[in-house]
Amino acid sequence: MPTTAVPTFTLLTTAARRRQHPRRGGKLSARALALALLTATLATAPANADLQSAIQLGSTVTLEPGHELYFYIAATAGQEPIEALSWLADQDLAVNATPTNDQAISIGHGPSPAGSYLSGALPQATAAVALDGYAVTQTYAARAQRRAHQSGHVGRPIKGANLTLHFRTSQADQLTLILIGAQGTGHPKLTGIKADPLQDATYGSEHSEAIACAAAYAVELRPGKHKASISTTTYIPNAGSALGAIAYVLTPIETS
Repeated sequence: MPTTAVPTFTLLTTAARRRQHPRRGGKLSARALALALLTATLATAPANADLQSAIQLGSTVTLEPGHELYFYIAATAGQEPIEALSWLADQDLAVNATPTNDQAISIGHGPSPAGSYLSGALPQATAAVALDGYAVTQTYAARAQRRAHQSGHVGRPIKGANLTLHFRTSQADQLTLILIGAQGTGHPKLTGIKADPLQDATYGSEHSEAIACAAAYAVELRPGKHKASISTTTYIPNAGSALGAIAYVLTPIETS
């Protein structure tokens, strides 16, 4: 009986970093430090932490229950649509793949510690962030697609989809979460602001367009208008790539 080769997907890049003494104006304050940062597995934050995050190769991610806010990112390589999305009612951004026009990226937030979906597209990247002590004040979203690029040396890196997020903060103590999902491209680079990476992983086959990527950043900024640019990298040949991002501006909840 003939056998079918099962594709092997690996972690192509990752960034996860903990800052013990972050500063304002581009770094997290003490209110948002003690981050649980990891790659491809779940980590538990210290008891006094405000924030927890995780990322997985696959379509399911679970954080500890009991947090006030949960944020989710789903991204696939885009060959087939995302279905049965657990946070569908709380979805804030949906992005379709290039060229299939099936949904390949979803970003949202809700009350559940677990996020999941179904898709035949491989690979899949799924990330989540949990947060206490804040409420969502504003949501700023952007999406982009890039056309196919077929000519050239096979496996050569080229530019993938890119976009710019424009958002505004009104208080010095507001926290901004930037969540990113990418289809057919990855290795995201965030410029324009200095933000702390919570999760950043690109999964796929080496030098292949079969890529899925999810990333999350957090930052406190001075009140005013801000611009964050996101660029990505893919490989030849490429049938097209898609990118989605949200800036969630969060305001501390006043406690009596």
